[in-house]
Formats: sequence, structure tokens, C-alpha cells
Amino acid sequence: MGSLSANSKSPEPEDPISKIGFQILSNTKGGIAQFYDRDMTKEMAEEGMKGMQQFISDPSKLDDVLAQLEQMRKRIYKK
Repeated sequence: MGSLSANSKSPEPEDPISKIGFQILSNTKGGIAQFYDRDMTKEMAEEGMKGMQQFISDPSKLDDVLAQLEQMRKRIYKK
């Protein structure tokens, strides 16, 4: 179908680029955030997606992004 399988036990794709992506995803510890925005509350999902975008734009700001998300989490889930 031209996309990577969500099942890490499925066979590796033949395409060299897809094979690399499959290996990276299959060996990722702790999972991935594939459905983060679907599985969170709307408000936390919006903040989390902003944080992910900030991190992708500037990975050196990881600690700042995580601190901001933790502050948002405490505010949002305090309700």
C-alpha cells in the first residue's frame, strides 16, 4: 500500500527508504505519538501539538518545551 505497517512484527518493506523508517520505528523504545492529538483532551492536544512543532523547529529547546507542557498539564488536568 506504500505506507509503513503499524505492526512492528510485520515484514520489512522492500524499498530502502521505507526499510530504514521501519527499522527506526520498530526499535523505538516507549512508542511514538502517532495518535497523541486524537487520544488527549482537546486543550492538551492543542498544547502538545504546539510543543511538538516547537521541538521540531528547534530541538535545543526541549527542556523549555517539556517545562511548558508540564505547566499546561497541571493547569488542564486540575479541573
